[in-house]
Amino acid sequence: MSDFSRKHLLSKGMAISGLLVLSFGGCESNSKWVDQRLDTILAESDGAIGGNNRIPETEGWMAGSGTPFPQNRAIDNTPPTDNPPASELRFKGQNFTEQDADEIIERMKAMGEAPPDATKLTLEESIRYATEHALDYVNAEQSYMLAGLALLIEEHRWEPNFFNNFELQSQIGSFLGLEGRFDSALTVINDFGVSQRLPYGGDVSARLIAGTTNLLDNFFFEGGYANNVDVVLAADIPMLRGAGATAREPLIQARRNLVYAARAFETFRRGFYLSLVSDYLDLVVQEQSIENGRRSVALFQQVEARTSSLVEAGRLKPFEADQAKQDTLFEIDRLSGLEESYRLAEDRFKLLIGMPTEESVLIAPEMIDLDPPSITPDQAVRIALRLRLEIQTERDRIEDLRRQVDLAKNGLLSDLDLNGSILFPLEDPGKTLGFDLSPDEVSFQVGLKYSAALDRVIEKYQVRQSQIRLEQGIRSYQNGRDKIAIEVRSRVRAIERSQFSFLLQERNVEIARNRQASIEAAPDRASTRDRTEAVNALRRAEDQRDRAARDLQVAILEYLAASGRLRVDTEGNLKPLPGMKNEQGQSLVGGEAEAPSPGENATS
Repeated sequence: MSDFSRKHLLSKGMAISGLLVLSFGGCESNSKWVDQRLDTILAESDGAIGGNNRIPETEGWMAGSGTPFPQNRAIDNTPPTDNPPASELRFKGQNFTEQDADEIIERMKAMGEAPPDATKLTLEESIRYATEHALDYVNAEQSYMLAGLALLIEEHRWEPNFFNNFELQSQIGSFLGLEGRFDSALTVINDFGVSQRLPYGGDVSARLIAGTTNLLDNFFFEGGYANNVDVVLAADIPMLRGAGATAREPLIQARRNLVYAARAFETFRRGFYLSLVSDYLDLVVQEQSIENGRRSVALFQQVEARTSSLVEAGRLKPFEADQAKQDTLFEIDRLSGLEESYRLAEDRFKLLIGMPTEESVLIAPEMIDLDPPSITPDQAVRIALRLRLEIQTERDRIEDLRRQVDLAKNGLLSDLDLNGSILFPLEDPGKTLGFDLSPDEVSFQVGLKYSAALDRVIEKYQVRQSQIRLEQGIRSYQNGRDKIAIEVRSRVRAIERSQFSFLLQERNVEIARNRQASIEAAPDRASTRDRTEAVNALRRAEDQRDRAARDLQVAILEYLAASGRLRVDTEGNLKPLPGMKNEQGQSLVGGEAEAPSPGENATS
């Protein structure tokens, strides 16, 4: 072979290597290509659980490149700590002076009022903000993505995988026929090929191997070159252990795990909506309680002023004025506690939706109004056991555990592998492109490898482990069904209790207002204690009525979630079921109500 041919072969192999590295490396580093594949597989998993659910957005969620290692590794190993001793710390106290009640009230009002530039949050706006910024929500989305990426990785293992290996070797020593000379040789090998896993175990591959060897002292002596370009087809197929459907178990499990992840994400979205609405309504109730408290303080002040006037007129004893003032101060202190509790709850709500705690917000006083369902506990249990996504996943995991038992039993078998290969050399890689099929050039190899199952102790233990895990899974599934039944029954009863409490508190408010009105109608016949007790009774009745209204709506949502009937649209808002009514009595969805499923009430 001429120098030109050898150089051409060598440059050709290196070019192939460089081209493959650039092309495949570029694909792997292209995050847009990965996101497109991820979007496709997430959409398929959404269709597997019914579709019309929210799919995580892959654009803009990447955190970017990692942090490089610092040049001074000692800095990374010993991070600094700021923990000065007590002698270096300072504490500045303030002098406490008795303040007038009016000054206290004004100070509390200033602390409780939101600034003019505060962000107004409605329930819908809170949900929209949370679906983009809430830490738990983003983590749940990315857990779903991780399951999708795990499936893409496993699927790629079952696709044709190309490879290209470029090898450069040198050797120093004495060569045959050149005794006494210190010689060296340079060997260049380029191995390009593709491999493919087989559906029932084993793999096949096709390889193009190009190599050349050159004695470096050939500058003085002719000959000493060795060149070859071969095509090799090979296969390795297991016949016993590792054969059959067990070979595809990782792919099967990865696909099922993605469905489980889709169910888990949808379950999280429903639970997140319930948690967010519950906390939002808590804030609304606390706001209303603060308003009730402010009205109560104003009424106490009226009682205090009236009592002081009567004491000055000599119609009441002086201690009654002190009693009225004391009641006013107690109510102011209670109002201060309510406002502080509200600020704490507001900060926690900001953390829930992913909003900075230093940002000022104004919670809109919105209250949902859902009709209580007409359903019995037994009907609700049957619905829940059919619709709850968690229990469906637990049931499907039992099938996974059964396959693991079969997989472990397969590990007890002996190894019997069938392998073979065929090599076709090229006729003259420097001039023509063709195969030399001469009998003395083409080589075949067929082999059968058998390994007796003499030591399968570990595998026997693994079989028993898989059987125990299966039993645990069955018991866990049965226990999960019982827990769901208990939960759903309690949710139905909680609706009944909340309805009763709401009606009772509405009656209490009516009684308290009548009592207040009767005192106002005949103020001379009521003592200071009667007036303050009436104010307290009205405030407690209004607070408990508002709390009961909130508890009733939350109980209805908790029932919908526990029975698997809570539906949340792609924006994170409640998707009303046919038959649900709003506070005006108008249907939230158009059209006639759908027919109920067997054993299920349409309005439940």
